[in-house]
Order: sequence, then C-alpha cells, then structure tokens
Amino acid sequence: MSDSPESVVRKFLAAWEHPTPEGLANFFSVDGVYVDSERGAYHGRDAIRAEFTRQLSLGFDSVPIEVKLLVADGPIVMAERVDRFAIRGTHFAMNTVGVFEVDGDGRFKRFRDYYDHNTILEQVQSAFSERDR
Repeated sequence: MSDSPESVVRKFLAAWEHPTPEGLANFFSVDGVYVDSERGAYHGRDAIRAEFTRQLSLGFDSVPIEVKLLVADGPIVMAERVDRFAIRGTHFAMNTVGVFEVDGDGRFKRFRDYYDHNTILEQVQSAFSERDR
C-alpha cells in the first residue's frame, strides 16, 4: 500500500529542502503533468525534470516551504504555502497554492501551482537595485 495523497504531497514539499531535479521529478507519474501558472504546462516526467533543472539552475539550493493550510479529499490535495529561497544571498518569499492529483501508485498525475509572478519580480528587482547602490 502506498502513502496517502496527503503524505505524498508533504514529502514532495519537504524534498525542496535539498532538491534535485531527479528527486523532484520522481514524484510524478511517467505521463504526469506539471502546470506552472506563469510558465505553462510540462507533460511527462522528462519535461518536468527539465523544468526543475532550469528552476534549480537559477542559483538556489534549498527552498524551505511553510505549509499554511493543507486540505485533502481523496486523491486531491490542496496546499497553501510560503516558498522561501535565496539567490546570491538575497532572500525571497512567494505565496503559493498547489493543487495535486495523486494516482493509486502515490505519484502525481497532475500538479497545478498558482502564484503572483509580479510579487516575486518586485522582490527580485528591489533586492538587486539595493545591491547596486
């Protein structure tokens, strides 16, 4: 018997503490879909792994995630969270809501992530303009 959908989601979020593209992608079924509300959809584990590789290449090696609210209803799990990360010593936080659909094997069939892209851009621009002063 595999873990509950809630447990799978919590393990995925915890995996961001020490993320690897392979480790994160392995939470998805082979034909899983990851939908980033700002960047589009990634179909299949290989495309998802490539996207996580791109994300991690931005220069952060840990993303502590604070779960604010997690609700599970059968295979569907919704998690409101704050993702915290740093790039070149500058810290950022992003309020996010993820909707996960977990299959019977304990892998994500679909994961949709929603956040306000402008909020994070403002933080990045502000941080780097202050560093340039």
